[in-house]
Amino acid sequence: MTFNGWLQILIFCGIVLVLVKPLGGYMTRVIAGERTYLSIVLGPVERGFTGSPAPASAKTSTGPPTHSRC
Repeated sequence: MTFNGWLQILIFCGIVLVLVKPLGGYMTRVIAGERTYLSIVLGPVERGFTGSPAPASAKTSTGPPTHSRC
């Protein structure tokens, strides 16, 4: 492999390592239903697509899922 190929691999790995912590924290907040900095911008867009009057975080349940048994 050429020097250019190794350099591209190292740069890619460096970018991934730099982005792991901030993107992981953002994903954690989204999955937990907490408000994020993109909620302000994308919240109205999402409600426009879904037709929901309430924010998505108001609909999420923090308790364990309930299952009905037949």
